[in-house]
Amino acid sequence: MVIDKDKKAQSPKNPIIPKDDELQNLNVEKLRDDFYCEKAILENLDLSNNKATDIVVDSSLLKKVELSGSVLKGFKLRDVIIDKSNLSNVNLEEANFDRVKIISSRLTGLSLIKNKMRDVVFQNSKINLSLFRFSKLKDVCFENCILLDSDFVAAELENVSFLQCDLTNVDFSGAKINKVDITGSKIEGIKIASEQLRGLIVDYSQTAYIVQLMGVIIK
Repeated sequence: MVIDKDKKAQSPKNPIIPKDDELQNLNVEKLRDDFYCEKAILENLDLSNNKATDIVVDSSLLKKVELSGSVLKGFKLRDVIIDKSNLSNVNLEEANFDRVKIISSRLTGLSLIKNKMRDVVFQNSKINLSLFRFSKLKDVCFENCILLDSDFVAAELENVSFLQCDLTNVDFSGAKINKVDITGSKIEGIKIASEQLRGLIVDYSQTAYIVQLMGVIIK
């Protein structure tokens, strides 16, 4: 465990998105197996309760897209920005996110089991009751997000930041933790074993609670 405000996790790489005049507006009514789009704008679309596998979205922008209740296993996102969209209760098991940014979106109950993430940012989003178990996260940042009651059981987290987030009752049981920054976040009720604390970066205001997790009684 590191108590050092100067030791921050490395920032994820930004998505590489073409200029607006190079993006094509794409009107999609239903997602189907093996759907592929590149250099596209998907905006103001209702794609809720869809069921499809092996979808690929590359170098694109999703804005105000409704995906709630969909089952999209094997979803692959590369160089994608998702803005003001609803992914509540979406099943994205075994998905792959590479250079993805999710902004001001609702992801309550999102299932990301066995997901692979690299260079991903979640910003100003509601991600409570979500499942990240058995996933691999590297160079990922959660910023100003609500992750209340979310599940990272047996996940692998390397160079991951939770900055100014609500981590109340988040479960890290069995997770591999390496350079995980939780400074400035609410951590009451988190489930984490004492041997996992070595990989955490915390701030001084969190130390009293962390010490309690280690079984130390402060009088």
